Amino acid sequence: MPEVISRLRRMQPDEAYVQAAQRVVLDCLAVKPGERLLIVYQQRAPFEELAAALMMAADEVGAEIDAVTVTSDETSPRLMAKLKERCDKAAASAMLAGYEFSRDIRRVVATPEGERRHVHMLGLTDAVVRQSLRIDYRDVHALGERLRARLQPTSEIRVESAAGTSLTVRGDASARWINAGGLQHGPGWTNLPAGELVTTPSAVDGVFVPDGGLRLSDGAMLDRAVLRRMQLTFMGGRLTQIEGPEAQVQQLEAHLDSGAEGRRVGQIIFGTNVGVIAPIGVACQDGKLPGLHLVLSYTAPEVTGARWCGELLVQLLGRQSTVRIDGVTVMDKGRYVADL
Repeated sequence: MPEVISRLRRMQPDEAYVQAAQRVVLDCLAVKPGERLLIVYQQRAPFEELAAALMMAADEVGAEIDAVTVTSDETSPRLMAKLKERCDKAAASAMLAGYEFSRDIRRVVATPEGERRHVHMLGLTDAVVRQSLRIDYRDVHALGERLRARLQPTSEIRVESAAGTSLTVRGDASARWINAGGLQHGPGWTNLPAGELVTTPSAVDGVFVPDGGLRLSDGAMLDRAVLRRMQLTFMGGRLTQIEGPEAQVQQLEAHLDSGAEGRRVGQIIFGTNVGVIAPIGVACQDGKLPGLHLVLSYTAPEVTGARWCGELLVQLLGRQSTVRIDGVTVMDKGRYVADL
């Protein structure tokens, strides 16, 4: 809308936001002169400032700009129809909003038709913009590709950490490794910040200490001080035992037993965003922390090719891990080795 674009043009975003926006527009979406970029955003911090920075970056490229701001509870049929019309005219799009934002609106914008390229930025904070969104996503993508080249369909992955993790993971020959490195140069969509190499495993055995974080399906997080004293034992890809403070163990068990396949490992994830150096308690960033992480129940079957999917999504994050693929060290205490 003209008034929305005019408002964004009057803003003077912080330099860190400008740098992040340039990464999104130039690297992630590869917006070209004359293409139309649609920005859909929630009118509050940090989304509005980043939307203004995205507009600046698109202006520098010579792109056409369309911008829409909507509230989290706006879902009228007229709005949805208008929004789809704007999406259909765009070559590329970006959405910036909180997790509470209308699922209907999110679905319309994040379902590209035709050749549209889309980046989905949900739950961003100022810290996320300044850290993981400013990384060079060409490097993130390249790291994921090098790591994927080391992996065979049934590679054995060994994970150890000083916190007590001692885990053996084996890939599923029928599943795909997906490099979500942040580059969306063809039709489709990706989440930002990016930096994940993902598949669904055939077997997970041993002990995992989620000292990087544990997030339940509703977004609730267990206290990290508690998590350092929690050990999760897996056998054949299923969580068989939880040890730790009684109250937190009961909370986790009740949640896992509330949905089908709640105790089954749905995904293994290599975090590949080297701009993330420590967990900060923000879901959209912490899962990209370099290391090997687990997701219980949800398999993302549309991308991994998994033949099953549970009803929950529980993130288990590790940190400062040492990881070996088929006996070759690819990560040493949370840092990828030099040849990666």
